[in-house]
Amino acid sequence: MWQPIAIRSAHASDVEEILLILREVACQVPVNLSTSEHVRAIKEQINVCCLSGFSLVAADNSGVIVGFQLAKEQMLDDERCIHLVYAGVTATAREKKVFRQLIEAEKQHKLSLVAEVKPENKSRMDERLFLIWARVAAVPHFA
Repeated sequence: MWQPIAIRSAHASDVEEILLILREVACQVPVNLSTSEHVRAIKEQINVCCLSGFSLVAADNSGVIVGFQLAKEQMLDDERCIHLVYAGVTATAREKKVFRQLIEAEKQHKLSLVAEVKPENKSRMDERLFLIWARVAAVPHFA
């Protein structure tokens, strides 16, 4: 049975759990985790994002992370915005609107969202982000 989730700020101690989910969704995002160098680089990127204050995780009531969004502050045309770097949700949580909750939680920053959705992305992320962010009443920018 599905249990409620809590959205909280990501911490450096979450890196390994986030990496597990990223491995699960790697073929959809896509992200290259084929070598130890790639894994080391992505772990560093996850850590940097966790320390940025803009990254979030979704955890079930047991504290297990079921989704994440890695983000950091970025300047775009002299405007502060949130750069969404990666996001992922476990297969068990995918139909529970976890991603929507993570993105909607970003509205607390009252900044525009910037996301680069790779052409190889199989999750229709650009469509999802546009629909969700439009409901949050912020202006999305997709590269």
